[in-house]
Formats: sequence, C-alpha cells, structure tokens
Amino acid sequence: MGAGISWPCLSRSARAEAPNFVIIVPFRNMDDSSWSARLERLTTHFEVALPPGGRLLVVEQSCDGQPFNRGQLLNAGFLACFEQTWMRPDVVVLHDISMLPDQSTLNLYACRGETRVRAFAAAHGKYKTDGCFGGVIALCPAAFEAANGSPNNLPGCGCENSALQIRLKKAEMSWTHSFGEFESNMQRFDSQRDPMVAVGDLPKGQMTSKEKRQHLTTDKRRWREDGLSTVQYSAGSLGSSPASSQHLSGVVVASPP
Repeated sequence: MGAGISWPCLSRSARAEAPNFVIIVPFRNMDDSSWSARLERLTTHFEVALPPGGRLLVVEQSCDGQPFNRGQLLNAGFLACFEQTWMRPDVVVLHDISMLPDQSTLNLYACRGETRVRAFAAAHGKYKTDGCFGGVIALCPAAFEAANGSPNNLPGCGCENSALQIRLKKAEMSWTHSFGEFESNMQRFDSQRDPMVAVGDLPKGQMTSKEKRQHLTTDKRRWREDGLSTVQYSAGSLGSSPASSQHLSGVVVASPP
C-alpha cells in the first residue's frame, strides 16, 4: 500500500517535548473535490481547537489502484508516530474525518488514570448508545499493540471498528464510553451514502451484513496473524521537526511497496 503521511497543525505550542496524544485521521482524496475541502476544514478546526500537547496526523492513501483501507492506514499511522524521535505519544486517537469535536470533548481525548481505551460517541442522534464503537477511539499505545492493531485485509471503512472491538476483547482490554459534542464534517450525511465508506470502492456500495459477519468471523481466528505486526506500506521519510505551523508542515509523496 502507498501511504502518504503528513503533519498538519502539529500543535498550538512550539514546544519540542513528546505530545500527550496524537490524532490519526485516515484519508484518501476521491474523484470529488469535496474530500479536499473536508480535510481542509478538519485541519483548520484542529488548528484552532487543539490543546498544547496534541498533534494531528493525516495518513493519506496514495492513488495506488487499491481499495480504500482505513484499518491499514491506522496501522501505518500508529507506526509512524513511534518512528519519530520527538513523538512517542501517551495516547493515540483513531479519528474519522467526519467528526469535529468541540473544545470540551477534545479535552477528554487524553486518557488518564486507569482508562486505557475510551470510545466516543455523539451525545445526540443515532449513535447515542453505549454500544457504539467507532468514529473516535482513544487508546494507550499498549492497548493498540495488544490487539495487534486493525486488520489489514479488510478493505473499506466501518467494519474495521467492529474488528478492533473484538480484538480488544480477545486481548482482555476493557474500555469506557464517553459522549461528546461533535459537528458533522459531511455534506448531505444523512441523505446520501458517502463514497468513502463504500467497501473496496466497489460499485455495489457498502458491505452487506452477511459479508461483514463473514469478515469478522475470519478476523476472530486470524487477529494475531494480520494487523499491526504485519502491515506493509511505503512512504517517504517524514520531517523531524516538531515545530508548530498553521499550515501543512510536511507532505510525504508515497509510492507502492
């Protein structure tokens, strides 16, 4: 997989110490300019709202001819955090591009005390349930490693959250749920199926319930064999400076492995 890794909106502070948390946002620019606009809106939002000690990492899948693979991008982004001598965060936050947290919610992203995994859901709408797992998930690095990250062989977006939830259970990792206030970053979110969530970018659209169950059943057996420990991606070297910037501080042009 080709993965471009960029560091926009690194911090509101120019301090060089390791960040308390890094927000990882998987992205691929579809044949629709609205995705670039959404990414710009997201980075602008965090540029203003991100507290000191926070970082934003956008992991972009290159035009490699492969289906969009959110799980693999999350694994690549996690490893990228710890390849940097100035990074090594206490918490990683797996974040959808579609959710813009308000300040009070953002301040909860850094897990503290005994909380090792925290799943966030909007405090209103169809996702207001203790069973919601996805959208925004904050984990200590050890929890993500214990679960072997996300599956690499599960193309698309959405099912990888269910797989991660099952993996955390297998690894005997518990989590708490928090409700927050999020602004939607998606146009026509409720009235039009979003192309980003189309599994494998297939014409048939989203994964059926039967296909999802089949994939999850397979992943229950193979979760130790496919994930963070086996992810393969190719990316140029990242810039080493943690200096704050109001703009994109570095872009990695990726090529397929």
